[in-house]
Amino acid sequence: MERSGDSGEVRRVNFAFVADASSETPAVEHTTPARPHRQPNLPVRTPPDNEIPATLPLVLPLATTDDVAIWLYDLTVYSSGVAFTLQGRHRPDREPKPHRSPRMCLAGHPRPGETAPIQLTISLSDGTVLPNSTPRQEFPKNSAVHWLETGHGSSGADYYLSPLPPPGSLVVTIAYPEFGIPPSRIEIGADAILDAATRVTRLWPKD
Repeated sequence: MERSGDSGEVRRVNFAFVADASSETPAVEHTTPARPHRQPNLPVRTPPDNEIPATLPLVLPLATTDDVAIWLYDLTVYSSGVAFTLQGRHRPDREPKPHRSPRMCLAGHPRPGETAPIQLTISLSDGTVLPNSTPRQEFPKNSAVHWLETGHGSSGADYYLSPLPPPGSLVVTIAYPEFGIPPSRIEIGADAILDAATRVTRLWPKD
């Protein structure tokens, strides 16, 4: 395991690399207005309910300041995609910025009482860029086209990337200016995800 000091160099943690984000892989800034996190009658992609997934022992800090910590964990691999959870903590004894709520929004769209959502982008080795702010109306009809599902979980925010990423690197980039977090990124070896997919157990045929 290699870690850098204050030089900004990439540090390796198992099969993942952490570094300050470069200008080549910025977090995509949100330009759409806030709206309810649930929109009825619109399609979604969810993990299969007829599989026992494979898990990867990955817990990676994305950003840590004196007031805020955000990390990625619970990487769960299915035959059709990969799920993960984004978690965060805000130091309760520090006052937030004026007119800002202390509640972070780690999903793509805020609920009442939350700040503007975190800016999160997944970049795949084939050039696909998937921000968590993509409007639901842009949901692809072709299931072979990558899509990043985002939602509020019981702890943090749950994400589901489908289908599985292509071989190479998968880069997760975040920024959260509302909490003083500049762009930073994690680079994960997608080959480890694809290898885990071969260990998924199918329970029964899907209806």
